[in-house]
Amino acid sequence: MNRLHADYWIRKGLPPAGRRRGQVFISYSSLNEARNGLVRRFSGLLKPVLELAGEAPVYVYTHPVSGSRYGVSFVEEVVERIAHAPAAFVFKSAEYFASEICSELELPLLLWRNRVHGMPLYFIYAGASSVEALPVSFPAGNRSGTSKVLLGELGDDRKAHPEFRSVEYLRDQSLQMLLEDGKSAVADARLLAVIADFAQTLKLPMA
Repeated sequence: MNRLHADYWIRKGLPPAGRRRGQVFISYSSLNEARNGLVRRFSGLLKPVLELAGEAPVYVYTHPVSGSRYGVSFVEEVVERIAHAPAAFVFKSAEYFASEICSELELPLLLWRNRVHGMPLYFIYAGASSVEALPVSFPAGNRSGTSKVLLGELGDDRKAHPEFRSVEYLRDQSLQMLLEDGKSAVADARLLAVIADFAQTLKLPMA
């Protein structure tokens, strides 16, 4: 079984959640980040909230360059971090779902943690994507079954924004499109709305 696939680690058994409190996990495509810098932008907005609450900074792994092999330490570190993350953010885009490490390892493990352990999971509409569902294994005893998780049902930053229903372009434009159109204030507002939801869920104070 492929170690780069979440099912391998789910069947093997992730480190017990809650054994130690980890860092907030950010799952993203390095190709998409190189284009728009959204993860850096978001981390900067989230940092004061975590510092005020005395929480550890976010965990953002720098993915190996394109074409390199993923080593044992990389895969095990990602799995370990996901297993202990108190919450996670996924920056979804076409590049994200085209990445094996994102779509086959990180996202299914994060969805599994969300469904099995109740870990808060937030989606950021970083770039356009046609992926609507993802198969995830949910073991029970010695048996396991696979079900499709509908990503649309989980929502994203567009629905977190308080003006989502009244501002039409918020429905359709990704954050990358907003930045390209010079609407950085709107992009930041959507990111801050997700951070507010996150802080409320984890009972963290907002500055």
